[in-house]
Amino acid sequence: MSYADSLNSKDHTISWQDAKAMIDAYNSQQQNLLGGGMAGDPAVLMDYESFNLSAVQSVINQGGASGFRIYTGMDTSNHMRSIFLATDATGQDIIMLNGACSLTQVCETGQRHP
Repeated sequence: MSYADSLNSKDHTISWQDAKAMIDAYNSQQQNLLGGGMAGDPAVLMDYESFNLSAVQSVINQGGASGFRIYTGMDTSNHMRSIFLATDATGQDIIMLNGACSLTQVCETGQRHP
């Protein structure tokens, strides 16, 4: 399968609960990462993560979106991941407008390298 076919066949959508858990996991592991607590596991860090265009468009084409933000998260294997959320014109995550979850799309599960 070609790179483009492989990338375009991937469903990058995840739930807000999974996205929040990964963002929280990264935040709680930051000092451990910086202090060398995860040394010896090269899979923790990544060079990059790839997403197909339709996944990115599904985030930025949400009503009220004027941009997007990329959060760093960690999956359940403690591997860093990128999480896309749309932002509104004031720079707020669309997911948390007025304290209420209005989420329609979050993207993750990209293709990591390595």
